[in-house]
Amino acid sequence: MSSNKREAFRRFIKPENMEILQRLAAVSDENWFKDALQDKDVFFALRDNRVDAYAKGALVHRIEFKNGKAIPHTHVKYLIKEPKKSREYISLEENAFQYDPGECMQTKYEAGQTLKSIKAAALYYSPKSSESYGVSSIIAKNPNIIDIEFSLKQSIDESTEPPVLSESSQSETGQKSKHDRIDIVQLEKSKDFYQLVFWEAKLYANSDLFSNKIIDQLNRYSQQIKRHEQAIIGAYRNVCQFQFDINSLRPHHFHNNDLKNIAERSVDLKVDDKPRLAIFTYDAPQKTRLKERVETLSIELGKRRIVHKGNSSKLILK
Repeated sequence: MSSNKREAFRRFIKPENMEILQRLAAVSDENWFKDALQDKDVFFALRDNRVDAYAKGALVHRIEFKNGKAIPHTHVKYLIKEPKKSREYISLEENAFQYDPGECMQTKYEAGQTLKSIKAAALYYSPKSSESYGVSSIIAKNPNIIDIEFSLKQSIDESTEPPVLSESSQSETGQKSKHDRIDIVQLEKSKDFYQLVFWEAKLYANSDLFSNKIIDQLNRYSQQIKRHEQAIIGAYRNVCQFQFDINSLRPHHFHNNDLKNIAERSVDLKVDDKPRLAIFTYDAPQKTRLKERVETLSIELGKRRIVHKGNSSKLILK
């Protein structure tokens, strides 16, 4: 007998797994996790007792926990030393492919070097013109971002109700999956509370921006956020605690005590149930057309829900 129970939206990490990361950060020897902590390009996102580390628009480490250890998983394509050569042909002679794996692939982790190579490979798959790279630039400009890839995923049952919020099924390519998902989750401070703000990121080149699809998409997100508001708030209190703990391990991050206060419920946390739209990557001639479109969208969505900038690295979410 099938059940209509759908999976919950969750963000958490077991205390013993957070302690594993803290120990990795504290050891005297260099390691992959310390490299990630020290790299300003790396953004850590809490999942369902898992941590995803993003850089340059790519998921560079999917960190899982097993037998008391943190195990990072990296997609094989990011381990190719020269991604452009991945399109080349390799000859087969006497039942042996004529290449040296050590010359073509990262075969072991070298502190201080391998993460740089992974990031360089990531740029091949997520170039500066891509949406995922644009989102990474926005993260760097907006330190109040606490999560990315907030997914609205259809459950596996046959329920006719709207899909529940769940963990992102985004592929490692940085491309959007078939499931609804919101790109950015931001903390916005008001006088007496913080609120969660959800942002849909769109390249100017995305044709959905110039059709009603974008309005339908944001309205659909809004309905789901309203439906699961309390689950979202609970999950993001955990995220605030996680980000506070991760920041305390990073040499270049300031200590935001408000994250701790939100996690401990001494500061109220609310939800803005109307997702906003961030548009980027366009030039001066395209700006005129975009301005007209933004004016039209503002009638439907309101001006406060739309921000845009040609250069994503200069886009401030507010």
